[in-house]
Amino acid sequence: LCAEATNPKCATPAASAEVWEYLKRRVVELGLQPMPGFGGGPPAHEGPCVLRSKTDCFRICAGGPICVVYPDGVWYRAVEEEVLERILQEHVIQGRVVEEYAIARSPWSEGTG
Repeated sequence: LCAEATNPKCATPAASAEVWEYLKRRVVELGLQPMPGFGGGPPAHEGPCVLRSKTDCFRICAGGPICVVYPDGVWYRAVEEEVLERILQEHVIQGRVVEEYAIARSPWSEGTG
């Protein structure tokens, strides 16, 4: 998730920080966090887990905050709390892309390093 950019062009730092905090909270509430002390080990449960990362900017500079879901490589625009909740519920948990917010796809492939 792009959040709290030093030179914001697509979302205010306050708006993106709010979404970042929401993401952190919801990952825990939904039980999507990896096992404690994650270092490449298995998730704490069956099913999907979320390793979250905050980046300064994805250099799209429009329609932010921007979120990318890997390994699927789906890029989302306008990721406010309601949209993020749909991404978590529909994409991460159910495996369905939230098409109306998807703007690009660049899937991770085996052997990509």
